[in-house]
Amino acid sequence: MGNQRGWPVACAVCLALAVAAYANHFLNAFHFDDFHTVVQNPHVREIGNPLRFFLDGSTYSALPIQQQYRPLVTASLAFDYWLGDGLDSTLWFHLTTFGWFLVQAVLMLALYRAILNKAGFEREDARWWALAATTLYVVHPVSAETVNYITQRADLYSTIGVVAATMLYIAKPGRRGTGLYLVPMIVGALAKPSALMLPAIIAVYAYLFERDDIDTTLSKAMTSLRAALPALAVAALMGGLLRWMTPAAYRLGDVDAMRYWITQPLVAVRYIRAFFYPLTLSADTDLKMLTSFWSWPALLGILLLMGLLLTIWAMSQDRDTRPIAFGLLWFLLALMPTSVPPLAEPENDHRMFFPFVGLTLSVTAAAALAVRRFRGASAFAPWRKAALAGAAAIVLLPCAYGTHLRNQVWSSEESLWLDVTLKSPRNGRGLMNYGVARMLHGDAATALEYFRRAQIQAPAYPLVYVNLGVAYASLNDHTRAEAAFREAERIDPSDPATHSFYAQWLYSRQRLPESQSQAKRTIELAPALVGPRQLLIRTYLDEADWKRGRALVQETLRLFPDDVTTMELAERLPPG
Repeated sequence: MGNQRGWPVACAVCLALAVAAYANHFLNAFHFDDFHTVVQNPHVREIGNPLRFFLDGSTYSALPIQQQYRPLVTASLAFDYWLGDGLDSTLWFHLTTFGWFLVQAVLMLALYRAILNKAGFEREDARWWALAATTLYVVHPVSAETVNYITQRADLYSTIGVVAATMLYIAKPGRRGTGLYLVPMIVGALAKPSALMLPAIIAVYAYLFERDDIDTTLSKAMTSLRAALPALAVAALMGGLLRWMTPAAYRLGDVDAMRYWITQPLVAVRYIRAFFYPLTLSADTDLKMLTSFWSWPALLGILLLMGLLLTIWAMSQDRDTRPIAFGLLWFLLALMPTSVPPLAEPENDHRMFFPFVGLTLSVTAAAALAVRRFRGASAFAPWRKAALAGAAAIVLLPCAYGTHLRNQVWSSEESLWLDVTLKSPRNGRGLMNYGVARMLHGDAATALEYFRRAQIQAPAYPLVYVNLGVAYASLNDHTRAEAAFREAERIDPSDPATHSFYAQWLYSRQRLPESQSQAKRTIELAPALVGPRQLLIRTYLDEADWKRGRALVQETLRLFPDDVTTMELAERLPPG
C-alpha cells in the first residue's frame, strides 16, 4: 500500500490539507460561552499567578452559574490573552487551539496504528490506514465545530488526554504498573470531566484485544474490568476533586431529566448521520426534547441504537473486525458525559468531537477490510494504488472544503447566527442572536423582527425580552421597552443580564435611583462583571456622591487592578 519513501510525502500532503482546510479560521470571532469565559471574564486578563486558576473554580467564568472547575482551560486562555496583548485579535487563541489539534492528530495516528496492528493488519497497511483515518478526522467538518469554538478547547484538551492515555496503555504494556498512562487522563480532566471515561475505554480494549485466552464471556469481562481498576480508582479521585472544586453556584441545566434521556438515542443517531452527511451542521440546533418513549422519533432512536449494539457484538467476534467494535464502543462511551447528565440543550454539534475519534476508526477499519478482501493477500498492483489514492482524494478533499466553508460560517456573530436561523429556524436563541447581530449593525427594524420571531419560539426566554427592550429603546418606543425589561425580570429575576440591561436603559433615561438599584442587583448576582460596576460608579458621579463613588472604585480596583475604564472613572473623582 505504500513504501518508505512515500510515507513522508503522504504525511506532508495530509498536513498541508489540514492547514489549507483551516487557513481561514485564525481570525474568527468569539462566540457563545467565549463571552463569559473570555471577553467578560476579568480573571483571564492577568497571568501573573496562574496557580490561582487551579485553586479557584470561580475564575472560569464571569457568571456564577457557569463557573465550572476547568483550570487548564482558563490558564491557557489567560496565556493567549497575554500573548495577544488583549482581545483586539483572536489570532493567538486560534493558533493555540490549532497547534494542540495537530498534537492530537499525531497521537491519534499512533493510536489507530496500534489498534490496527492488534487486529492483525500488516505494519505497512496499518500505518497507511491510520494516516487516512487521522486525516479524515482532522478535515471532517464536524471537527470545525470545536476548533472554531475557543472555549470548547476543553473538548480538545480532554480528548487529547484520553487518546494519549489509551495510546500509552497499548504501546507500553510493560510500564502499566508505573501508572504513567494515567497522567494524560488527569491532565485532560482538568479541562473537562469527559476525560474520566478512560477506564471504560481501557476495559473495552482489554476485552477485545487482550483476553483471547479466556473462554467464558463473564470471566473475560471480569478480567477486563480488573485491568481498568487502576484507571478507575484515579478517575474516581479526580471526579471527587472536580466536584469539590466546582463552585456551589454552578448550575448544570434546568431541564426534565427523563425527557432528556428519552431524546439521547435519537441524538446519537443524528450524530452518526452527521459523520456521513455533515451538510446540516448547526452551531445551535432546534431539536426539541421528546416527551414519550412511544413517540416515533424515540422508538426510531432506540431501535437504531439496538442495531448499533448488535453490530458491535457481531464485530467483536472476529479479530479482523474488532477495530470496528472498539471504535463504535468508543463512540458510545464518549457520548455518556453529555448523554447522562441532563444538560441545557439535548444536542450540540461540538459534542461529537470526542466520540468521533472512535467512529472515524470504525468507518476506516471497515473500508480497510473491504479493500483487503477485495485484493486478497497479494500486493497492490499499481492501478489499485492509484485507485485507492483517488478514492481517498474523493473523500478527503470535499471534507476539507466543507471545513473551509464551516470556518466561514464561524467567522463572525452575524454569519454564525444567520446560518443557525437557516438550519434551525425553530431555535429561539438563534433567531434572537441574529437579531442582536443586526442591532450591532444599526438595523433595529430587522432586529426587532427577529426578536419577535424568537419570542414565538421561546416565550419563556428572558433574554428575548431584554433584547426586545433594547430594540424598542433604539426606536424610541420607551413604553414598550420598559414593559419588555420588566417581563424579562419577571421570568427570571436571577438572570444578571436582565438587571444589567435594564440598569443601562434606566440610566439613559436619567432615572438614576432605579438604575442604581438594578446595577446593584446585577453585582450581587455576578460580582465579576465589571460593566455594571462601572455603570453604578457613573450614577454616583452624576449625583456627585463622591463617597460611594470612591468606595466602589476602590473595591473594583481591588478585584480588577488593571481595569482601564475604572481607572478613568477614578480620575473624575475629586481629591480626598
